[in-house]
Amino acid sequence: MELHPGPLTPAELALGKQMDRYWGEFARSADPNVAGLAGWPRITGSSHPVIDLRPTGNTVSTTLFAAEHQCGFWAAIEPQA
Repeated sequence: MELHPGPLTPAELALGKQMDRYWGEFARSADPNVAGLAGWPRITGSSHPVIDLRPTGNTVSTTLFAAEHQCGFWAAIEPQA
């Protein structure tokens, strides 16, 4: 069973290295921010931004995940366990 459809693209390899740096810094210091990479936003009050890591174009953008993915809608129709 093949887990990946083929060799990784240069963009996918770069994204993997970027993710390694974020995780490594978080493990080392409990803060994922790394010099030279986009800053990881803090969650404050009612603001819950996330970093959207993608292997194409600008790999890091800050989004409001819950609003973008309509989490309120899905929570309303799916009973909580």
